[in-house]
Amino acid sequence: MAEPIARTIVVNMDVREVYALWDDFENFPQFMRNILLVRRLGDRSSHWAMRGPLGRHLEWNAITTVREPFSEIAWQSTQGDLRTSGRVTFRPLGSELTEITAVIDYEPPLGRIGRWFLRHSGQPELRLEEDLQSFKRFAESLSLIGQG
Repeated sequence: MAEPIARTIVVNMDVREVYALWDDFENFPQFMRNILLVRRLGDRSSHWAMRGPLGRHLEWNAITTVREPFSEIAWQSTQGDLRTSGRVTFRPLGSELTEITAVIDYEPPLGRIGRWFLRHSGQPELRLEEDLQSFKRFAESLSLIGQG
């Protein structure tokens, strides 16, 4: 696999609400730009589709390997176009603040060409940063609606 990437962000919401939003993987297309579809196949399994590098369409299945309520979610792909694994941790910073840390590892498609492209483009780090910022906006906007 490629070098793991990690990013952290603070969301202005209670850890229980943040965890619940993240744990519903079918929400991901609403805040992850390249994720086209996530469909739960069972309690721990899901099917994913995304726009990959060079316009390539990628699909894979994943299994949730850890689900610690309000604390951590981890996964690993099981079959398909993308080999990936990672974890997201949730840490309360008070009653209405949650720190999210995402660590993602994956083998880019297209073998050596894909690894070279990603290493020189900085895309994985930038994409994770953008996706976390987008999640923050998504979650906090739902929080504001709930208060209104």
